[in-house]
Amino acid sequence: MVSLSLWVFAAIMPMGTAVPSPYKCVCHACEFAKYTEGKDYKYHSTTLITREACQAACTAESKCTGIEHPDDEKYCAFWYGEACALQDGTTAKFIDWTAGETCTKESALAASASQAPPSAIQLIPALLLGSSLLAFVY
Repeated sequence: MVSLSLWVFAAIMPMGTAVPSPYKCVCHACEFAKYTEGKDYKYHSTTLITREACQAACTAESKCTGIEHPDDEKYCAFWYGEACALQDGTTAKFIDWTAGETCTKESALAASASQAPPSAIQLIPALLLGSSLLAFVY
């Protein structure tokens, strides 16, 4: 009876919560040739480095808005000024890349989204409110 109670208790108790990553990663890469080294990106490391170490170094550098890191861990590149802020539906210049990931700080994605013009869907409440006010005035 006690073991059944412990099993039920263990089954309903949360096992911990995952800490969300401050980075959004995609299997795409920006083409360095289309950007300016030193302005849009820099190589943080050209020796073996883990993705976690690359992200930690980017987090420590305020100008860094994201990283590019291959699966073979041969380098770590920092992206600056959201030059390569990749996410689904992006308009950045990129290529599909199955041998690594480009990771962008969530804060950089939020900043670029707040600077974007509103979409038609986002304008619907304003249009409805405006038409309601016009109907009220006339």
